[in-house]
Amino acid sequence: MIRPVSFRILGSTVVGSRGPGGSRLERRVVQRATQYAKSGRVSIAYQVVGEGPTDLILVPGFVSHVELAWEEPRLAHFLGRLAAFSRLILFDKRGTGMSDPVERPPSMAQRMDDIRAVMDAVGSRRATLFGISEEASSHCCSPMIIRRGQKR
Repeated sequence: MIRPVSFRILGSTVVGSRGPGGSRLERRVVQRATQYAKSGRVSIAYQVVGEGPTDLILVPGFVSHVELAWEEPRLAHFLGRLAAFSRLILFDKRGTGMSDPVERPPSMAQRMDDIRAVMDAVGSRRATLFGISEEASSHCCSPMIIRRGQKR
């Protein structure tokens, strides 16, 4: 299934923090919109949240879903905290969540192409990669993002 790049799903989530003794320190609404970037023939779902000075790309582990992530309170809180100091870029890997399904697991090169496609779609020239689970160790290969793409 090919999704148009202009398709957007809008949403907002209230996230909060607790201080010492359980007192609430902050509460804010996080606005988000799911959009799609093309990576070859595959549409990759992504969201950009926050307006910080640094682009932070959260590379998901085995499975992800950019919309459902905000439904789980602890994960929503974590994402809100990351977005408080960065421009947080979330995406669903190909074959998971709201990204297009695929017939077989993607190669490392395809995974790097997907990250580059999302970076291009959001206008990110430089970003910090934050990998979860299997992605934390696989990003020792992150120079592949640069080698296969334009200079960043």
